[in-house]
Amino acid sequence: MRKFKISVDNVVYDVAVEEVDGNAVQSQVFPASVAAPAQTSSAVDEELMCTLAGVVESVNVNVGQHVNAGDVVVMLEVMKMKTAMEAHKSGKVTAVAVKPGDKVESGQVLIKIS
Repeated sequence: MRKFKISVDNVVYDVAVEEVDGNAVQSQVFPASVAAPAQTSSAVDEELMCTLAGVVESVNVNVGQHVNAGDVVVMLEVMKMKTAMEAHKSGKVTAVAVKPGDKVESGQVLIKIS
């Protein structure tokens, strides 16, 4: 059995995958038993982090622009699928760390909102 930790919409899940009968695969997904460590730094709270590795397709905000929580701020292409990265809070965009065409990794800062 192989275990993975994945994040979907900032909710972390533990995933256990077991190979059965050669090619058949059985999987089980459940919420992580240990929550992600609390982030105490206000600078960290301002950062929207990339949750998947991919390529930036578009950046829909500019520095100084006001956004609302849930607004699509960056669009990624991940394995030929478009994935919207949404603002994690309302506020003013203070930095944009990526541009279209950039390759991004999970955990990389995309934008900052104060």
